[in-house]
Amino acid sequence: MLRGRLLPTGSGSQFVGVLGWDPVLKALTCCIFTSFAGAFLTGVTLLIFSAAKQASLFMPALGVTAFGLFGMVAAVISTLVGYRETRGQASYLRSWITGQMAMEWFGERVAPED
Repeated sequence: MLRGRLLPTGSGSQFVGVLGWDPVLKALTCCIFTSFAGAFLTGVTLLIFSAAKQASLFMPALGVTAFGLFGMVAAVISTLVGYRETRGQASYLRSWITGQMAMEWFGERVAPED
């Protein structure tokens, strides 16, 4: 997501802004990671209590713990891969805009009105 504004500078303008995650995507990623962390902590808590009292809860607790751990690792890996894949976009966008502004205009020229 590109966010920013154009500021007047001299005879032209300058773009001041950021290229980054959409705030909704940030919130969604945070919620997903938090839900997997909750499952992991629930599983660890069940493992502690099942080891102390009831051995019948051990396998389900181990499954919940593994599910939570897998989800947290997957969320972190997907975030890191997404960052790695998009880290060059800001510099590419900057170079593309600079190139477009340096090009000669080949459109129809309009004569000034008298």
